[in-house]
Parts: sequence; structure tokens; C-alpha cells
Amino acid sequence: MEVNKQNTGNLKEEYMKKSEVVNYIGKIGLWIIGGIILCLSILTIGMFAIYKRLSARINKMRKESESYRYKADEKNSDMVVQLVNKKIKPIKAEIKEDILKELKMNNAPAPDVEHEKDVLSDADNNVVKEDFKIVYAKPMQNGCLKETPESAGPLYIIRCHLNDMKGEFKVYEGQEQMQRAIKNKEDCLDLFCIAEGGSAEASAIRTLSFGEVERKENGIWSVVKKAKIGFVK
Repeated sequence: MEVNKQNTGNLKEEYMKKSEVVNYIGKIGLWIIGGIILCLSILTIGMFAIYKRLSARINKMRKESESYRYKADEKNSDMVVQLVNKKIKPIKAEIKEDILKELKMNNAPAPDVEHEKDVLSDADNNVVKEDFKIVYAKPMQNGCLKETPESAGPLYIIRCHLNDMKGEFKVYEGQEQMQRAIKNKEDCLDLFCIAEGGSAEASAIRTLSFGEVERKENGIWSVVKKAKIGFVK
């Protein structure tokens, strides 16, 4: 009997030791799992913070790139205007000289000086009758029009009085420009015109009524009232 009791006591003691070991291992396991979850949480938060910083930096770089591109376009446009003016001046002088020679040979009266100045002003500024000035422009993504030389393929024509801050505009009716505007309707037309009818299979654009613009700085015109257009199929 005493031997049985002793054996029973030993078994209980061994069972309690095994239970303690199991409980200890279980606690260690819980701590390990908690540590892993904590590390994953910290890693997730860190990656999200890095993602936000990278996104902000990418957006900043994109805006700086677009700003640089617009500045480069403006600079190139100004250079083109200067080069065109430089080429026109000697040609204008030659034409003037040829006209005077022909008048002298035909014993015709010399042209009126004031009228001659007006004609030269027309050549320099693209001025038409009634003291109107014609300005060629291209669309910008911010909904404004930017002055550009006709040789650069403008999409719009602005008509204004000399030294006036306001003017009217319409679509440039060159076939190449109209096709380009139709293909890029969202960027080239929607911000500046109210269109009647669909543009699908359209071959040309007809201006139904002029829009209104206001002159800003650096050759920029702000659209005050959209032009009305229709599509020709």
C-alpha cells in the first residue's frame, strides 16, 4: 500500500511538472505571436508612411515638370516670334523700296506718309481694318489661351482693339488645326467652347458665335465667355 501511494504521488508530481512546462511553452508561444503581430503592425505603418512620402514627392516632381514644360513652351514661342519679326523686317524694307522705285518710274505721286505708317503697322501687328488686331493662340490646360505665332499651328484666333484688354475669339479654321482639335476635343475644345452636336466623324468646325477673353500677363488670355461651335460632317 505504501508503495502504491508513493508511486501515485510521483505520478502526480510528474504530471504537475509536465503541466507547468506546457503552460510555460504556451506563454512563450503567445509572447512570440504577439511580438510578430506587433512587428508586422509597425512594419505596415512604416511602409504606409513611406508610401505617402513617396506619393507626395512624385506629385511634386510631376507639377514641377509640367511647370517647366509650360515655361519652356512660352520661351520657345517668344523666340519664334522674335525670329519671325527679324525675318520680316528686311523683306518689308525691300517691298517698300521696290514700291517707291516703281512709283518713281511711272511718275506716280508718292504715297501719303501717314497711310504708309498704317500699312507698315498692319504688317508688323497683323492689324485689319477698323483698328482691330489679330492674335493667334493655343489652348492651355488651365482653361486659358496663350499667344503663339501662326507658324506654330494655333488653334484659336483672338480679335481685339488695339491696346484693349478684352477681345473676342473663335476657332482657327485651318484644316490641320481643326482635325487636331476634334481628335483632342476634351483638351482643345471643351474648356473653351460650347459644342452643338457630336464630334464623331466630323471633318471641320464652324464657329456659331464668338467667345470673349480678357488679356492677362505674359501673353495669356483668360476665357470670360465660351464660343459656340458646330461640327461639320
